[in-house]
Amino acid sequence: MQSSCLDGPPTEDLPGAIDTLARELRDAAEATGSGRTAISARAAYLRAQAAHSRAVAAWTVASGQHQLSAVSAALAECRCALAATRAKPQE
Repeated sequence: MQSSCLDGPPTEDLPGAIDTLARELRDAAEATGSGRTAISARAAYLRAQAAHSRAVAAWTVASGQHQLSAVSAALAECRCALAATRAKPQE
């Protein structure tokens, strides 16, 4: 079975994942903000940033499994969008 960016660790440390993705977002901001990247990479970065913001907001109010699932889903979206920022554009 092939892994995807939607797959997080089974017992993911949500605060740790939020922090890790924040660092990856900072790196992606530098890479995509240079003006030397494809517009699709910049758009993917903005999607990742929005998903990360949703994860942080969901984490702050999470009180049960349903809310934790929302955090995990937002983190998965963030991972996928970050992966898209690193993808090579098709020629």
